[in-house]
Amino acid sequence: MPSTTGRLLLAEPMLGDPNFDRTVVPMIQHGPEGALGLVLNRPTDLPVADALPGWHRLVTDPAVLHVGGPVEESSGWCLARVAGSPEGAERVFFVPVLGDMGLLDLDSDPDELAPAVTAARLYAGYSG
Repeated sequence: MPSTTGRLLLAEPMLGDPNFDRTVVPMIQHGPEGALGLVLNRPTDLPVADALPGWHRLVTDPAVLHVGGPVEESSGWCLARVAGSPEGAERVFFVPVLGDMGLLDLDSDPDELAPAVTAARLYAGYSG
């Protein structure tokens, strides 16, 4: 099967899995080791400011945590678009997926990343 990395998967109505009912999932990684994606369209009511203080300044509306999928729901992910590297950033903080879109390291200082981030969303869990 060819890799789906960087593509969008759209759930078919007859899928029958409530975890993916009417979802859109960008594939972050797909290979022989497995697959990783994030459900784009499943926001929660939890404000990012409450879940990860400091990161709320980087996220786009709605500024709430999103459900990334049913796997490891306590894990956190940040899907973002960047316009370049912030000044003085010495460690790898961005893993590109497609063009300027990729994953940001949530252990990074959001204030340090702010100059480079043009859009971001935070997710709990992922789709495997």
